[in-house]
Amino acid sequence: QPCRVSGVPPYVYVQRIQPASLAAWKNLRATSSGEAPDVIVRQAPTPQSVFRGSVRPDGMASCDVLQVWVDAARALGVPFSAYYNLGRDGVIMQRRPEWNRRKVDGSPWERALCYHSGVAEQYLWPMIDEIMERYRPDGFWFDGSCFTVSQCYCAKCLERFRREGGGSNPPRSAAAPGWAAYKEMQRAIYREFVAATAARIKRRDPACLVAVNWAY
Repeated sequence: QPCRVSGVPPYVYVQRIQPASLAAWKNLRATSSGEAPDVIVRQAPTPQSVFRGSVRPDGMASCDVLQVWVDAARALGVPFSAYYNLGRDGVIMQRRPEWNRRKVDGSPWERALCYHSGVAEQYLWPMIDEIMERYRPDGFWFDGSCFTVSQCYCAKCLERFRREGGGSNPPRSAAAPGWAAYKEMQRAIYREFVAATAARIKRRDPACLVAVNWAY
């Protein structure tokens, strides 16, 4: 089934690519060096989500649901806004555990990203850039971030506390000296992330609306 994205070669996902299948597809040939492809055939890396999550606009199976909604919104003359959960990514937590928030004992919080860990620069912002480049949304609704901002004891947060004069022994409980300052540092990290995210979007598209759930 094809993956439809305007302006780029379509991807055609198949359950399995085998030499016998390639020989049977008479109208396909490999591109020459430097030649742009007309279509990209790929074995689906996540077949359950690709095939079970497909939709059928105009009777053709498609796995690019965002593009389907963009096309529908443009046809109806209504704005298209993208929903993005910024803080509860369980998959990236497993792939990059250093981006997850850490409890006082060093164990990870359940599906809670630390916005001071580098996850914004290396993962969240590039994904926002890709959404803006491919789909040109009229706005974003960001969710899943504010309520994950509990105290984080990852290496990056501990280093920032020391750098800001909090000392090398950060408070581990509400009764410890510096507890209020440590909590305020966590809030500051979140506010900086929200402001930087909005500014990045506005630099690319000043008309794009940005809403962050519970950010107030």
